[in-house]
Amino acid sequence: MPSDDRIAEHPAPVNRYSTADVLAILRARQWLSADPTPGQLAWCERAAALLGHHASDHAGLTDLLQLVFAYDAPQILASVDSHAVLARYAARDVIRHLALLLDPKPFDSDRFKDVERDSWGSRPGSFPPAPLSPRRTRG
Repeated sequence: MPSDDRIAEHPAPVNRYSTADVLAILRARQWLSADPTPGQLAWCERAAALLGHHASDHAGLTDLLQLVFAYDAPQILASVDSHAVLARYAARDVIRHLALLLDPKPFDSDRFKDVERDSWGSRPGSFPPAPLSPRRTRG
């Protein structure tokens, strides 16, 4: 494909939220009542970095943090936003951790291709063949 036909890259979403914003929400909702520990501050920084891109406003960030502190599985599963956040950030980590449990070798793209080949046979990138139903005989 000629370089002139490349698809323009999408700009990265802007994260307008910081550790202080997350702390303010935690205090307002009474999810944090004491002065934060260094570990809690680190958590708030990570939460702002992970969730801030997905929140269009302060209420959106509060809704995403609500998923952590007020766990209600049916409500979470009903939210499209929570599916997007969870799928994007958790899926890769889950696959890598599972791979390390099964085999301590590094799980890079070459290792992924090996797993795919071992799982699906000699057709990488494809699904396994569907089982054929037994042939009916006339009696």
